[in-house]
Amino acid sequence: MKELCRKCSGVLFDKVLLDNGSIQINSETGSKVRLEREGEKMFFRCPYCGAKNVTIPCTSKDGLTQRKITHAE
Repeated sequence: MKELCRKCSGVLFDKVLLDNGSIQINSETGSKVRLEREGEKMFFRCPYCGAKNVTIPCTSKDGLTQRKITHAE
């Protein structure tokens, strides 16, 4: 599965759906996209268009803390 930029649809990173329903970033793909912080805002910056793909904290059904991309700025 690919996580796409909410602005340009460029691929941010590959993700893997785990058996427990959680999603994990696949580090084997060599993605250079990192979670960044600016004040209280956390985001993945798109390597293609530079958009900030803003995330919010959420919890998986197993109670694991995760981040979900909501929009791009």
